[in-house]
Parts: sequence; structure tokens; C-alpha cells
Amino acid sequence: MSTMLRITQVGSPIGRTDDQRATVRSLGLRRIRHTVVQPDRPEIRGMLRKVAHLVTFEEISAAEAEAFRAEREAARQPRPVPEGPRAKPVARQAWRAKRAEQVAKAADAPAASADAEDAPVTKAAAKKTAAKKTAAKKAPAKKTAAKKTAAKKSEG
Repeated sequence: MSTMLRITQVGSPIGRTDDQRATVRSLGLRRIRHTVVQPDRPEIRGMLRKVAHLVTFEEISAAEAEAFRAEREAARQPRPVPEGPRAKPVARQAWRAKRAEQVAKAADAPAASADAEDAPVTKAAAKKTAAKKTAAKKAPAKKTAAKKTAAKKSEG
């Protein structure tokens, strides 16, 4: 039986050279802690040597590789896709119902806890708003260079 290589990305290709980034992608790695199984061939070994600081690898048997692939395939759960001419409206309706539930939950949770604290929060917000308005009135507007020269010409 042929041996395989279990390759795991442990470092980020951000800030690395373009050829190192391309090598990591060619190995099939997409993100840190992503693991793939590749055949043990000289080309793959050369790629691993080039990006050794970004990946770890180990030799495994073909049986272990097959078990790894089967485990990964079992973990995938296909998303149910509606079929037929009404597929899009049905999916949209399901999404809207789910979103309405989330909004209702979010509206119910803060309403119960905010009833007792509602008055102090309003007063604090009113104070902040009033302070901002008075600060805005106190600060004089800065004159631009063009306005300053125009003012000097009109005075002199």
C-alpha cells in the first residue's frame, strides 16, 4: 500500500511571498488548522519543504487516509434545497419566518430588563445631548484663509 501525508496548516501566509501563498493553496489548505490528505509524492514533498514554516505533516497509511476522508464526508451535512417552480419563494418565506422569530426574541429579552432602568437611561441621554448642544454653541467657528484675507481687505 502507498503512504499518504496528512498536512495541517499552522501558520498564516499573510505577509509571505506570492509563491508561498500559491503553494499553500496548491496543497489544498484554506485556513489555519485545516487538514488535508495528499499522496506521498516528490512534488508534494517539495511543496512541503518550501512552506515548512507554515505547515506540519505526518505520514499515514492508505487505510488511515481513507478513514480520515470518510470521517470528513460524514461530518458534512448537505443543506436541503427546495425544488420546483416555487423553490425561491418557499425558501424566502422560510427565511422571513426564521428572522421574525429572532427579532421577536430580541425584542422580548431587553424589554423585560429595561423597564426598571428606563427612566435613568433617558435622563442620562438627555444630559449628554444638552451638553453637546451647549459645547457646539460655545466653540467659535474657525475662519478659513480665504475668509481671513477677505476680512482684512474689507477692514483696510
